[in-house]
Amino acid sequence: MKILFEYEDCIYGIIIGVILIGLSGTFFTLPDYPMIWGALFGIAAILTILDVRHTFSDLSGHSVLIILALLNNIIDLILEIALTAKMFNLDIPYLSEQLNPYLNDPTMLAGIGTFFIVTSCLWIYEFHKR
Repeated sequence: MKILFEYEDCIYGIIIGVILIGLSGTFFTLPDYPMIWGALFGIAAILTILDVRHTFSDLSGHSVLIILALLNNIIDLILEIALTAKMFNLDIPYLSEQLNPYLNDPTMLAGIGTFFIVTSCLWIYEFHKR
């Protein structure tokens, strides 16, 4: 997204990861407010789209990092759209039928949350190296 500072979308990714771990009930439990969580996941999807746009507008980095950023954003976007659809009880053809069994499993939710946290921390580390 890059509105205020370079790694603001990474901070939002860490927050989303913590929310997913809370929804899984692995280490702590968050209340079940599907409208709030769905809205947050929808905002995350919008921020990911803005991050992809920013990546294409600034192609001055190393090509491998650009490819990794795009791949990470594609995975993030698919997961965020699937989580938004799940929270709002929407049925997206193919996406819902393939991912909903995994999104209903607490272990997978914790794993997806860990993915968001780890990848966001790695991108923060990469931003600080520059």
